[in-house]
Amino acid sequence: MPSVEQHGTPSLDNNEKLKEMQNNFTESGDDSSPPKASKIEKKPEMPPAVTTIADMNNLLYQSRISYESKAPGWSSRADKVLLEARFQIENAPIIKNDPQLYAPLYRNVSMFKRSYELMERTLKVYVYKEGKKPILHMPVLESIYGSEGWFMKQLKTNKKFVTENPSDAHLFYLPFSSRMLKKTLYNYHRLKNFIKNLKNYVETIAEKFVTKTPRDAYLPSSSRMLNKTIDDYEPESPKNLIQYLKNYVDTIAAKYPFWNRTEGADHFLVACHDWAPSETREPMANCIRSLCNADVTEGYIFSKDASLPVTYVRNLQKPLEDLGGNRPSNRPILAFFAGSMHGYLRPILLEQWGNKDPDMKIFGKMPNVKGKMNYIQHMKSSKYCLCVRGYKVHTPRVVEAIFYECVPVIIADNFVPPFFEVLNWESFAVFVLEKDILNLKKILLSIPEERYLQMHSRVKKIQKHFLWHTKPEKYDVFHMILHSVWYNRVFQMKSR
Repeated sequence: MPSVEQHGTPSLDNNEKLKEMQNNFTESGDDSSPPKASKIEKKPEMPPAVTTIADMNNLLYQSRISYESKAPGWSSRADKVLLEARFQIENAPIIKNDPQLYAPLYRNVSMFKRSYELMERTLKVYVYKEGKKPILHMPVLESIYGSEGWFMKQLKTNKKFVTENPSDAHLFYLPFSSRMLKKTLYNYHRLKNFIKNLKNYVETIAEKFVTKTPRDAYLPSSSRMLNKTIDDYEPESPKNLIQYLKNYVDTIAAKYPFWNRTEGADHFLVACHDWAPSETREPMANCIRSLCNADVTEGYIFSKDASLPVTYVRNLQKPLEDLGGNRPSNRPILAFFAGSMHGYLRPILLEQWGNKDPDMKIFGKMPNVKGKMNYIQHMKSSKYCLCVRGYKVHTPRVVEAIFYECVPVIIADNFVPPFFEVLNWESFAVFVLEKDILNLKKILLSIPEERYLQMHSRVKKIQKHFLWHTKPEKYDVFHMILHSVWYNRVFQMKSR
């Protein structure tokens, strides 16, 4: 019988998965240009089609030994500090009964605490000032891409971590918004093609009819035709977005020595848009990439990249509004999901349980209707909240579940959960393979009540790591994002 995901599974592509699941249903260059940034020397081996959470644990431990970041071209004070930090973290004193850190939630609570303390005491980040708004230096706080904006805003105003002297920096931040990159350049590119195509359309009409019809002849340019024009001319890949990032890297590489010293290995970016892995794969190949779309099949590299939580802050002035949920005894719903039918997996979930099972509250996009439970109330009243992949593996429901104290059930093969390098996700979340989605209710009912109560209690304890505050607080999501980058860089350092 399929169970909570612990073991490897046969690899299937999405089409094969869909067919298999549906069978279970009833019928239905200039010489004067600045020096170019170097590319990564060798590509890492790609993992199998399905990488389980157990596989990821092994890959993380293996990568600590095997991953080789670009060796610095020359030594610096920062390298010595980071190497000493690694030694201290690896030899951290054993922590017992820390009131702020519950040990089962972490891979190694002693190492995490020591690393966090050293980060607070030591870390200096240089934020590049080059680049123009809106793509650079303009934090966007709203929408599901808000993580990158909140981080940018809070880092740039942080006097503890930010240094004005790049020679003192241990890390260098590339302050661009992947959301604004797409919104600014990609939409502009589509509009240009739309105008070009519309012009061609008008010229064609004029050539055929102007000599035969009055000058004020009606041109049938309906909104449907205009939309089709845009769709027909949408580019297949965001090449202009990649080129923009290449140009930006070339600019800082020409102006400063720091990029060239490590070929970007001590630089980092924080990006939440779906396209961020593909946009940054070449121009920022050696950088530490904090990505919402943390998918091992899209080039996520353990010990270099970090998983960025998707956070949707509903009230920008009061980010903790509605925090918390009902006690376990007042959570009558077994499992809840509501959302757009993105990707192949969510329609299967809706087809199987939508309006069919009182224990499984599965909906499409849920409107607010007076007198009926809304989205938040459902999360607060459910034992398990389903975090089902859409087009991509990441979803804001993981953090939402934790926010409303609902045990997250992650159904997204190959998704590396946030802060994976330090958190023991299996202690407070459930992982179900995509191929087992039709057995989801059986899997959840097979979890003993005692185990559920334990996970619920741990969700409440882990919650502080996923909260935004108007001003950063110890162990909050801002500090955890920064710590992921710091931790990865520290463990890249090796005695030469």
